[in-house]
Amino acid sequence: MLFRSTVTTPPGVTSVRLAKYYPYTLGMFDRFRSSLVGHPFVQEQVIGRSVQSRDIVMHTLTDPTVPDAGKERVWVHAAVHPSETPANFAAEGLIGWLTGGSSEAQALLGRAIVNVVTMANPDGVALGNYRTTSTSVNLEMQWASPYTSTVPEIVALRSTIEQFMGTAAAPGANPISMLLNLHASHNETYPFHFVHEATYPTAGVTAEVRALED
Repeated sequence: MLFRSTVTTPPGVTSVRLAKYYPYTLGMFDRFRSSLVGHPFVQEQVIGRSVQSRDIVMHTLTDPTVPDAGKERVWVHAAVHPSETPANFAAEGLIGWLTGGSSEAQALLGRAIVNVVTMANPDGVALGNYRTTSTSVNLEMQWASPYTSTVPEIVALRSTIEQFMGTAAAPGANPISMLLNLHASHNETYPFHFVHEATYPTAGVTAEVRALED
């Protein structure tokens, strides 16, 4: 079947990109950020800036009426690959649920600190890139040698994570107990876990999940 469409471009535009995925745009994220302003359980922090000087934003969610001592910390960053927009929507949905006022969410925020970076690659989003930053860097590959990476997006994530963890001599007050790096796949009929190791670990997922992946 043949489909035809017409695209009218603004003056000066010489190229057009067509996305193969449902977008999660900078405007959508800005509107979401605005909706969280003033929420008593949410704090926003700019933890760094991208190569093109866009904010890398982290939202911290917890119940401030409960002392932080003893709280578990959960870290989530999403969509280092700009096309993997279900990860953005999942991160936004998580924040939405945590701030929705349910008794379950309030109970969780009474015993946890949740840090969420919904848009880890804002330049890639702005440019409509599929997997890379404005300088054609695949951020996921940078985690192979994170301490030598000078890519601003990785430095922002790594430095913040290190700040929370502290050192062996001076551990953080609320170190990260769970770290989630959210991705998404297209046209997959089953979930999968990408493991940053040369060989498949003997632990980390259930036997049933591993059997499906194998």
